[in-house]
Amino acid sequence: DVGDAAFAEGVARELAEALLEDPSLGNGVVIEDVAYVARVFGKNSFSFEGEDGRSNEVIFRTISRASHSCAPNATIREGPSRSESLLIAVHDMHPGDPVNIFYLADQCLLKSTASRRAAIQEEWRFLCRCDRCEAELDHTRAFCFECSCGARGFAFAPSSGGLLCCGGGGGSSAPPPAP
Repeated sequence: DVGDAAFAEGVARELAEALLEDPSLGNGVVIEDVAYVARVFGKNSFSFEGEDGRSNEVIFRTISRASHSCAPNATIREGPSRSESLLIAVHDMHPGDPVNIFYLADQCLLKSTASRRAAIQEEWRFLCRCDRCEAELDHTRAFCFECSCGARGFAFAPSSGGLLCCGGGGGSSAPPPAP
Protein backbone atom coordinates (compact mmCIF):
# COMPACT_ATOMS: atom_id res chain seq x y z
CA ASP A 1 0.00 0.00 0.00
CA VAL A 2 1.46 3.32 -1.06
CA GLY A 3 0.35 6.68 0.26
CA ASP A 4 -3.03 7.92 1.32
CA ALA A 5 -5.96 6.19 -0.39
CA ALA A 6 -8.38 9.05 0.35
CA PHE A 7 -5.97 11.54 -1.23
CA ALA A 8 -5.59 9.32 -4.31
CA GLU A 9 -9.37 8.94 -4.62
CA GLY A 10 -9.75 12.72 -4.50
CA VAL A 11 -7.14 13.14 -7.25
CA ALA A 12 -8.86 10.49 -9.38
CA ARG A 13 -12.26 12.15 -8.86
CA GLU A 14 -10.94 15.60 -9.79
CA LEU A 15 -9.19 14.21 -12.86
CA ALA A 16 -12.34 12.37 -13.97
CA GLU A 17 -14.36 15.59 -13.59
CA ALA A 18 -11.77 17.57 -15.57
CA LEU A 19 -11.83 14.95 -18.34
CA LEU A 20 -15.63 15.17 -18.51
CA GLU A 21 -15.37 18.93 -18.98
CA ASP A 22 -12.54 18.73 -21.52
CA PRO A 23 -11.96 15.26 -23.03
CA SER A 24 -8.92 16.54 -24.96
CA LEU A 25 -6.99 16.55 -21.64
CA GLY A 26 -7.19 12.78 -21.45
CA ASN A 27 -5.19 11.66 -24.47
CA GLY A 28 -3.71 8.39 -23.15
CA VAL A 29 -4.24 9.28 -19.47
CA VAL A 30 -5.09 6.34 -17.20
CA ILE A 31 -6.78 7.70 -14.09
CA GLU A 32 -5.53 4.83 -11.90
CA ASP A 33 -1.92 5.58 -12.92
CA VAL A 34 -2.29 9.26 -12.09
CA ALA A 35 -3.88 8.37 -8.72
CA TYR A 36 -0.97 6.02 -7.95
CA VAL A 37 1.58 8.71 -8.78
CA ALA A 38 -0.36 11.14 -6.57
CA ARG A 39 -0.17 8.66 -3.67
CA VAL A 40 3.58 8.20 -4.12
CA PHE A 41 4.08 11.96 -4.43
CA GLY A 42 2.00 12.61 -1.33
CA LYS A 43 4.16 10.35 0.84
CA ASN A 44 7.56 11.22 -0.64
CA SER A 45 7.26 14.98 -0.94
CA PHE A 46 8.25 17.65 1.53
CA SER A 47 6.13 20.68 2.26
CA PHE A 48 7.64 24.16 2.32
CA GLU A 49 5.99 27.52 2.69
CA GLY A 50 6.47 29.53 -0.47
CA GLU A 51 7.20 33.24 -0.60
CA ASP A 52 3.50 33.84 -1.23
CA GLY A 53 2.60 31.94 1.97
CA ARG A 54 1.17 28.92 0.13
CA SER A 55 2.39 25.41 0.85
CA ASN A 56 4.58 23.96 -1.88
CA GLU A 57 5.16 20.21 -2.20
CA VAL A 58 8.60 19.21 -3.47
CA ILE A 59 10.28 15.90 -4.24
CA PHE A 60 14.04 15.87 -3.87
CA ARG A 61 16.04 13.41 -5.96
CA THR A 62 18.12 12.20 -2.99
CA ILE A 63 16.32 13.24 0.19
CA SER A 64 13.04 11.64 -0.87
CA ARG A 65 14.78 8.26 -1.01
CA ALA A 66 15.75 8.31 2.68
CA SER A 67 14.07 5.72 4.88
CA HIS A 68 12.56 6.25 8.32
CA SER A 69 14.17 5.45 11.66
CA CYS A 70 13.56 6.68 15.19
CA ALA A 71 17.38 6.59 15.52
CA PRO A 72 18.21 8.53 12.35
CA ASN A 73 21.72 8.86 10.96
CA ALA A 74 20.77 11.96 8.95
CA THR A 75 18.49 14.96 9.18
CA ILE A 76 17.02 17.49 6.78
CA ARG A 77 17.67 21.19 7.26
CA GLU A 78 16.86 24.31 5.28
CA GLY A 79 19.30 25.11 2.53
CA PRO A 80 20.73 28.46 1.49
CA SER A 81 17.54 29.31 -0.41
CA ARG A 82 13.84 28.47 -0.02
CA SER A 83 14.03 25.99 -2.88
CA GLU A 84 16.90 24.00 -1.36
CA SER A 85 17.25 21.57 1.52
CA LEU A 86 20.27 19.85 2.96
CA LEU A 87 20.60 16.21 3.95
CA ILE A 88 23.11 16.20 6.80
CA ALA A 89 24.68 13.15 8.45
CA VAL A 90 24.32 13.20 12.25
CA HIS A 91 26.41 10.03 12.75
CA ASP A 92 29.32 8.52 10.88
CA MET A 93 28.15 6.64 7.81
CA HIS A 94 29.96 4.36 5.40
CA PRO A 95 29.41 3.75 1.69
CA GLY A 96 26.40 1.48 1.28
CA ASP A 97 24.82 2.37 4.65
CA PRO A 98 21.12 3.22 4.37
CA VAL A 99 20.26 6.86 4.93
CA ASN A 100 17.63 7.12 7.65
CA ILE A 101 15.75 10.26 8.63
CA PHE A 102 13.03 10.77 11.22
CA TYR A 103 9.71 11.31 9.44
CA LEU A 104 8.14 13.36 12.25
CA ALA A 105 9.14 16.66 13.87
CA ASP A 106 12.46 16.45 15.75
CA GLN A 107 10.84 17.00 19.16
CA CYS A 108 8.98 13.69 18.73
CA LEU A 109 12.33 11.89 19.05
CA LEU A 110 12.00 12.47 22.82
CA LYS A 111 8.65 10.68 23.03
CA SER A 112 8.10 7.08 24.08
CA THR A 113 8.13 4.21 21.61
CA ALA A 114 4.35 3.88 21.88
CA SER A 115 3.84 7.61 21.17
CA ARG A 116 6.22 7.62 18.20
CA ARG A 117 4.69 4.46 16.76
CA ALA A 118 1.17 5.87 17.10
CA ALA A 119 2.17 9.10 15.33
CA ILE A 120 3.93 7.22 12.51
CA GLN A 121 0.94 4.89 12.14
CA GLU A 122 -1.47 7.82 11.94
CA GLU A 123 0.57 9.92 9.51
CA TRP A 124 2.39 7.31 7.42
CA ARG A 125 0.21 4.18 7.84
CA PHE A 126 2.94 1.78 8.95
CA LEU A 127 4.15 0.28 12.22
CA CYS A 128 7.69 1.43 12.88
CA ARG A 129 9.99 -1.54 13.39
CA CYS A 130 13.30 0.32 13.46
CA ASP A 131 15.98 -0.92 15.85
CA ARG A 132 15.09 1.71 18.45
CA CYS A 133 11.38 0.80 18.47
CA GLU A 134 12.11 -2.93 18.58
CA ALA A 135 14.60 -2.65 21.48
CA GLU A 136 13.44 -3.65 24.95
CA LEU A 137 15.10 -0.55 26.43
CA ASP A 138 15.14 2.88 24.85
CA HIS A 139 18.67 4.09 25.68
CA THR A 140 17.89 7.45 24.06
CA ARG A 141 15.44 8.17 26.87
CA ALA A 142 17.79 7.29 29.77
CA PHE A 143 18.38 9.65 32.67
CA CYS A 144 20.36 9.73 35.92
CA PHE A 145 18.74 9.09 39.28
CA GLU A 146 19.18 7.42 42.65
CA CYS A 147 17.23 4.15 42.88
CA SER A 148 15.35 2.87 45.91
CA CYS A 149 17.81 -0.07 45.90
CA GLY A 150 20.59 2.42 46.65
CA ALA A 151 22.15 2.33 43.21
CA ARG A 152 23.02 5.52 41.43
CA GLY A 153 23.19 5.55 37.68
CA PHE A 154 20.95 5.58 34.70
CA ALA A 155 17.37 4.45 34.37
CA PHE A 156 15.85 3.30 31.13
CA ALA A 157 12.23 3.32 30.09
CA PRO A 158 11.40 -0.18 28.76
CA SER A 159 8.80 -0.42 26.03
CA SER A 160 6.51 -2.20 28.54
CA GLY A 161 6.41 0.90 30.77
CA GLY A 162 7.91 1.76 34.15
CA LEU A 163 11.64 2.16 34.69
CA LEU A 164 14.51 -0.27 34.88
CA CYS A 165 17.45 0.35 37.16
CA CYS A 166 20.81 -0.46 35.61
CA GLY A 167 22.69 -0.19 38.91
CA GLY A 168 22.84 -2.37 42.01
CA GLY A 169 19.26 -3.53 41.60
CA GLY A 170 20.33 -5.99 38.92
CA GLY A 171 18.00 -4.58 36.33
CA SER A 172 14.92 -4.86 38.53
CA SER A 173 11.97 -2.56 38.22
CA ALA A 174 12.52 0.73 39.93
CA PRO A 175 10.07 3.44 40.90
CA PRO A 176 10.32 6.71 39.10
CA PRO A 177 12.63 9.25 40.75
CA ALA A 178 11.09 11.71 43.15
CA PRO A 179 10.26 15.07 41.56
